[in-house]
Amino acid sequence: MKRILIYCMLFAQITCFALAEKKMDQASGIKTVKKTSKWYPLFNGKDFNDWSLYTKNGDAEALKKIFCIDKGGVIHFFRDLPDGYVLEDPNGLHGSMISKRSYSRYILTFEYKWGSKLVNNYKKLQYDSGLYFHISEAGAYPLGIQYQIRYDHLKNISFTGELRGKFDRNWYSKDGVFQMPSEGGVARATPNGINSPASYAFSHGSDGKWNKCEIIVMGSEYVIYKLNGKVVNMVSNLSWSEGAIGLEAESGEILWRNIMIKEFKESVPKEKFLY
Repeated sequence: MKRILIYCMLFAQITCFALAEKKMDQASGIKTVKKTSKWYPLFNGKDFNDWSLYTKNGDAEALKKIFCIDKGGVIHFFRDLPDGYVLEDPNGLHGSMISKRSYSRYILTFEYKWGSKLVNNYKKLQYDSGLYFHISEAGAYPLGIQYQIRYDHLKNISFTGELRGKFDRNWYSKDGVFQMPSEGGVARATPNGINSPASYAFSHGSDGKWNKCEIIVMGSEYVIYKLNGKVVNMVSNLSWSEGAIGLEAESGEILWRNIMIKEFKESVPKEKFLY
């Protein structure tokens, strides 16, 4: 009986503490975001069982030439093709790997670096790839929002961090180039569906070094792009609230690693990630 009484007293104390904390949160006006998961890898490092693989011409043998896995779980596109490889159709080996799961609210981080080999229509696009999310139609050219990854080695110009999407949205920019809201960036419509990254955006090209990218997605509310630690693009009021995630294989050898994701059940205000 005495032990039961002690348990009851402890339960009462815990309940009081919980009610007190709830009252403090209500008084402060703070809405706590629930911790729904920890970071976990989007790619298992061993195989493509959780992904669907596509090529433009639907060639099953071409899949083996495009999508490779190196030691350490590094994804390697076009690893086994010779430098300068091109079919009669310069886009013939374009493809994508798309997750079999859909995602809505999350932070996605990954690293990429360019290899030395150029393939497909490299005379036009040089090193060209990208990451898609909120994919609504899968395929070699998925329909979704793109985090553009591209490098023109002839002019030493990077387009990484460019935001692309064919649907209504509000881009934060000035004259089609991203600017932080605190520096005059305004949400406006962009007719061609492209918003260039911030002028200060920096990425490694042909120097063999890794770039770190981060995409913060909160359903249809907003998306923020980061590149090597800096915010380089943002869009709000998306047409889609969820979809699959995909990596694009287009022109140029590229490697991917440390693809990690953390999901949320509730949205987090974008201000948390902008500063």
